[in-house]
Amino acid sequence: MKPAFINLAAQAEKFRRHNRQGSYKTKERYYEAFLRFLRFTAERFHLEKLANLSGKHLAAYVADMQRRRLSPATIKTELSAIRFWHDQIPNARYALPDDRELELERRVFGKQDRTWSYREFNWMIGECWKAERPDFEVCIVIGRYAGLRIHEVMRMDTAIARAALQDGFLTIKGKGGKVRDVDVLPGKEAAVLKFAGNPTGKPVFASVPSHMDVHGCRREYANAMHHTYQEKLRKTEGRDFRNLPPIWELRPVRKPDGSYLKYPDGRRVKEWQFVSSYYRCKNDRKGVVYDKKVMLYVSRQLGHNRISVIAGHYLNK
Repeated sequence: MKPAFINLAAQAEKFRRHNRQGSYKTKERYYEAFLRFLRFTAERFHLEKLANLSGKHLAAYVADMQRRRLSPATIKTELSAIRFWHDQIPNARYALPDDRELELERRVFGKQDRTWSYREFNWMIGECWKAERPDFEVCIVIGRYAGLRIHEVMRMDTAIARAALQDGFLTIKGKGGKVRDVDVLPGKEAAVLKFAGNPTGKPVFASVPSHMDVHGCRREYANAMHHTYQEKLRKTEGRDFRNLPPIWELRPVRKPDGSYLKYPDGRRVKEWQFVSSYYRCKNDRKGVVYDKKVMLYVSRQLGHNRISVIAGHYLNK
């Protein structure tokens, strides 16, 4: 192991020990990716201080990953990890370029829309019946009507399902142990309760294979809930998409050199700023525009923190 890398890894370990953001598994996975980046930087540039990491180092690493024919999805995952830990560096001198500035290829999932049509949904339900697997049917139905992930469906018990029928929403423990209230699509509460046949407090079903893909169902839920909530705002608040008022957002403060202003413990300094209510897509979706307020609602329903994830991977329009 080369001295340059050992030095950088030792610097990273100092602030890693005190980080409390995110789940343990995510941080470990991200830290492994960050160390791969540091090893590359040490060997290629002989960098001595983490605070001096800059765009040229990241661009070179991206070029190296592309040379090794890593997929766009893998590269973007690596970059997410690098940016996560770079944000923890006290007194970092430079801001790292985003994916657009690096001119990265957009993630593609099979080069097709994964949202299930009504016909495909009913066909899958029929297949579940043929296979005598009501547990699979549960996963598909709840994914479509409540937008839950596989592990979130498995945590459901009959008490949660009955509460959903009464309240119109599910209380779910999602990724990282975060608890959130999820609205069931209007009129579909009974479909969720249908599977609550066990004694109160028991799981709705025993198991669902971890490889079962319900992302298409979650996309269908996201699009339906996006339309439902947008219509609700139009009717109850008179919210006109053609003339949305600016909003206040809490955003990081940048220094004149483009880097982020940070507190001594490494957290970014943020301030309230007056910004547009419109979210404008980029690259191959350029020209598509959404209402940030509606996107934020859908994002929280799905258990995501960033509306860019909703725009990139869930909404069809």
